Amino acid sequence: MEGRWAARFAPGRHRSTGIDVGADEVRVAVLSRRGRIADVRVEGLEREPVALAGGPEDARWAAVAR
Repeated sequence: MEGRWAARFAPGRHRSTGIDVGADEVRVAVLSRRGRIADVRVEGLEREPVALAGGPEDARWAAVAR
């Protein structure tokens, strides 16, 4: 993956989801952490081409709806 990803974990939560919408694809990453230490793992990564009529904005909301 090119670029940088940032994840923000809510207090008391151990899982975070990041969504990146590019010109031609949407990437969704699910991250988890253990306790308060900096042990972050990528639980899943999905990529989908942007092929919705509304373009990247519709693709972002379609990814969030999952």
